[in-house]
Amino acid sequence: MGLSAACGFRIFVPLLVMNLAARSGHLQLAPNLQWIGSEGALLVFAVATFFEVAAYYVPWVDNPLDVVATPVAVGENVTSLLLAVVAVLLMALLVYWLGKQAVKLWLRRRSATPNSQGSLYTGEGFEL
Repeated sequence: MGLSAACGFRIFVPLLVMNLAARSGHLQLAPNLQWIGSEGALLVFAVATFFEVAAYYVPWVDNPLDVVATPVAVGENVTSLLLAVVAVLLMALLVYWLGKQAVKLWLRRRSATPNSQGSLYTGEGFEL
């Protein structure tokens, strides 16, 4: 899809071209992308490309596609927003935990007393 956006094509045109190139032997697909060269993918890409091109040139085809696409786009945006909120909350928890650990370490070092060799002993089995 990024290639489509960068080239200015509709989304399914590059996939259709990729399918045709793979089927004609001009493109070697990675093993996990072999499905792009299948007959089922050819049918789906051809139908999707037809509707995309038709929607671009014929307004009465574009309107029903927009009616279907709008709720999907809204759901996509809501999902992205929720994921961003979760990521921010997790980062806040991480920063809180790191701060708490730093304060514990600072308090432990501050309350440590020197032992007979002159190093600080925290009382937890290791010397600083």
